Order: sequence, then C-alpha cells, then structure tokens
Amino acid sequence: MEKILTSPWIWDRSKTLVNLSSSILKHFGVAPFHQSIDEIDSLLDGRKKVALFLFDGMGEYNLHVHDVAGKTFLDHRYMTIYSTNPPTTVAATTALLTGKYPIETGWLGWSLHIEELGIPVDVFPSQSSIDGSNVENGIMFRLCPIKTIDELMIEKGVKAHMFFQDGVGGRFGGPKTMDDAPAMVGDFFQNQGGQFAYIYFNNPDGVTHHHGVASKEVDDMIASAARCVDKFTKENPDVLTMVIADHGLIDVEYVDIGPFADLNDCLKEIPSIEGRLASFFLKEGKEEQFLAAMKKHLPSFALFKKEEIMKNGFFGEGIPCEKAYDFIGDYIGISTDKTIIHDTVHKSNTYHLHAHHAGPSKEEKEILLAAYNAK
Repeated sequence: MEKILTSPWIWDRSKTLVNLSSSILKHFGVAPFHQSIDEIDSLLDGRKKVALFLFDGMGEYNLHVHDVAGKTFLDHRYMTIYSTNPPTTVAATTALLTGKYPIETGWLGWSLHIEELGIPVDVFPSQSSIDGSNVENGIMFRLCPIKTIDELMIEKGVKAHMFFQDGVGGRFGGPKTMDDAPAMVGDFFQNQGGQFAYIYFNNPDGVTHHHGVASKEVDDMIASAARCVDKFTKENPDVLTMVIADHGLIDVEYVDIGPFADLNDCLKEIPSIEGRLASFFLKEGKEEQFLAAMKKHLPSFALFKKEEIMKNGFFGEGIPCEKAYDFIGDYIGISTDKTIIHDTVHKSNTYHLHAHHAGPSKEEKEILLAAYNAK
C-alpha cells in the first residue's frame, strides 16, 4: 500500500483546534491556555455573537471529494486548521471543548486502557472495548475530569451554550436533525441574549464510517449540513458563524492481529487508543520479540517508545495528565498507509468499517474553517 506519512511530528501546532478555542476564549475575556490564531482573532474582533458549527468527520479532504454538496463550505473557506494527534473524535472534540491538548486532558482516543478495571474502555459510551458490556457510567470524567470552554465563559458572565445533536453522547434537548438547528440556535441568539453557541452533529462521520468516503450517503449528509448552515446564517446575519470538523476520514484496509501468536505473546493487554494509532503494553523481556513480530506482520506501522512520544509532544503541549502517561503504554504504533488493525480473536466487540481516522495523513488532519457573516 502507498505510504501516506513522512513524519508523525509534522503538523502546524500554531493552528490547531486548541488554538481555535484559545482565540474564542480570548475574545470573550477568558485567559486561554495556549496561543490563539491571529487570523481568527481578527475574524472575531468586534463580534458580539459567535456560532461554531462542528460536523463530525467533515474534513477538508472529504469536502473536496463532495465539492458540489459542500460548495457553500468551500466558497466560504477562511483558512485551514488542524486536528489533534490523533485526529479522532474523542481527542479532537475534547481538545476543542477544553482548549487543552489530549496530553493535558488524558482523553487520547476512543479506547483507553483503564488500569482500575484491567480492560480497555470505549470512553464515550463507557463500554468495554473487548465485548461491549457497560462499565461505570462516565468513568473517564471521574479519572480525567475536564472543564469546558462554555463553563469558563459563563463564569465571566458570557451567555454561552452548547447544542449537541439530541441523544448523542447521552445529551438531550439539542436539535434532533440538522434541519432543526437553525430555529433552535437562532432563538438562543435572537431571543435569549446568546453570545456564543457551539453546535455539534455526529455526521457525516457516522455515514462515512459505514459507507465509505465517496458514497452517496456522505454526499447527502454534507448537503444536509450545507442547508442547515445556509439557512441559519441567512436568518441570523448578525451572528459570525464558523463551520469546522474535528477530523477527516480515509477509506481503510483491515489487518486482523488476533491470529498473530508471536505478536500477541508479547502483549500484556490488547492494543488500545485507536486502530490506526495504537498503544502497546509489553510483557517484561518481550521487547525484541515484539519489534520482530511487528516488522513481520505490520511493517507499515511506525513504532515509537513512550519516552520519544512524550519528549516530542506527540499528543500536544502542556502539563501531562497523570493518567495520559499510563494510557500511552510502552510503544505507540502509527499506521503509515491505509492499514487499520483489529482483533477478532481476543475481542468480540469488533467489526469492519469502510472508512476511519486517527492516522497521520493530511486527509485525516486537515480541517477547513468556513466563515459566514464575516466582515
């Protein structure tokens, strides 16, 4: 398969989702944790009402694949920003909503090994990554508590609110569909004194996972997102509206590591974090065997020791969360092509998806930021 990675360290750390949050916090009088983005600071200057729409998985690459459906976003392109390492929903949306990098929050990816339970856990739904059974609800919020940017704004007297698609992540009361969002969010700004709103939808990520990047289902979903934003911005001309994604997706090719006895013999735990960026926990004295097995079975995975990952700030800058250090394991393996790993031998909760993310490619990391009702 064609290599899609030159170096995992190459990404513009001055224009990430964290820096976007920093600009928003700064604009509303909250001291940010990291540097802001000059271009965003200028865009926000003087604006009293700001809406930020996030359509999960609608990366810049994916918009160009669906350039007709996504024409309004491409036409309103303001700049390119970047996701987190890894570019995946748990890490990226948590970074955006806290203004802190994954290394600071501990929210590194979808599946994290929880030492207290002895298993990896899918942290958003609080389910075992092995068999899908429920664990302590919201266990990550207990182990790695976070404070969101709307809370920080409200403490400063800003009228801020987050609208999540109804039912997503156990949150209710938000818009049930994209078509419901313009009226609901518009009412917040026009009748409730709203100053900042964040609006989240879990598509086109979901349909891209299941149907593939170039599918009609993705095209239809991006068209729905476009109608939603066009209607909202036309009805609310006094609201500066920014539209982003958390990451992009690419079509992937699965490798089942379950049958690789020589590899599994080295592992204390099944790999976690993500299938395209995995954390490996090794048994004592098995490092050489592990490296040989990886070279044999997964030559496209670049391997980095925990110490190198920490030294180079792979998961971002700032003071590391103590649990984050534990989640990283002994090695991080990063897919350098379209490979994604899964394990049908040791996990019953496993399935194929056509497209995925969390890898190092620009297609997964680059985010188009569109701006409406700008100066």
